[in-house]
Amino acid sequence: MATYGEILITTKDDQAGSRQIRRRAQAGELRQIVERVYTSNLKDGLEAVVGRNIWYILPHLFPKMVVTSRTGAKMRPYQPEKGGKSYVFLTGPYSNRTVELPGMEIRLIEGPSALPGDSPMITAEFYSPSRPRSLLENLKPTRTRGGVQRNLSDAEFEDYLVTLLDSGGRDNFNKMRDEARELAPQLSAEEEFKKLDRLMGGLLGTQKVRFASKAVEIRRAGADKNCCARLQELFAHLKLLSFPDRPVSQDQG
Repeated sequence: MATYGEILITTKDDQAGSRQIRRRAQAGELRQIVERVYTSNLKDGLEAVVGRNIWYILPHLFPKMVVTSRTGAKMRPYQPEKGGKSYVFLTGPYSNRTVELPGMEIRLIEGPSALPGDSPMITAEFYSPSRPRSLLENLKPTRTRGGVQRNLSDAEFEDYLVTLLDSGGRDNFNKMRDEARELAPQLSAEEEFKKLDRLMGGLLGTQKVRFASKAVEIRRAGADKNCCARLQELFAHLKLLSFPDRPVSQDQG
């Protein structure tokens, strides 16, 4: 049995512990979230419990999987609408399917399991992706399903690149590109690497690229990204305000 605060997860190799957990659930001491997963929280909605414990739950339900697509880039569930359902995308040795948890949809995508650079997360067999892998997988062609876009949009992806460059510097950015070049064949992502190479070169000023993101244009112009964002927020706020008409002064002296 594995315990993470309010979350309890039974394991197949601990039959006695599993029986104890089931008895506690039958006695009303625990609530079952999904098969093998329980919570001692008897007050909060299961959607909220799952939301704050998702990274403890998934490694036990889906071993050998790697967080991918937009959730691999941001390392948090994707919630298209505030207060709505959230989504997590995982890739690895499972056939494509969808698994429902309270307030959360898990989309499994068949693909390579852990590759060099991926990091174990919570358990030894569940992984967060390396940055190069995350970049390549977010450039894979996908279809919007159920109104949910699996990968980052063009503008979101470019913003992600800007963040990586600003936070890590040029040398680390170039190293990331070299690692992506080596990783691409293992992900069948040679074409995706060509696009990534152009975008990263455009940010570094070595290639001419037309970008979709305002953040890229701001960076290339040498402006302060955070300052520009605050000015945009101020402008949007001012547009919502209404101001009374002021009479024209008759005093000409």
